[in-house]
Amino acid sequence: MITPADKLRDRLASLDLTQRGAARALNIDERTMRRYCAGTHPIPQVIWLALDGLGKQRINKGKP
Repeated sequence: MITPADKLRDRLASLDLTQRGAARALNIDERTMRRYCAGTHPIPQVIWLALDGLGKQRINKGKP
């Protein structure tokens, strides 16, 4: 069964972001991102939306 944490780790990989890099890009605590990725804390919808925005920024800047 694929968990939200699995999906988050996959999304970060597709954006070529580490957990630390994603935390910095989203302006959240690194520990919080680790907890999301570990599946110990629910991932707020705003995190998914922010990651979508980061992906769109990369596309607009010509990055893969």
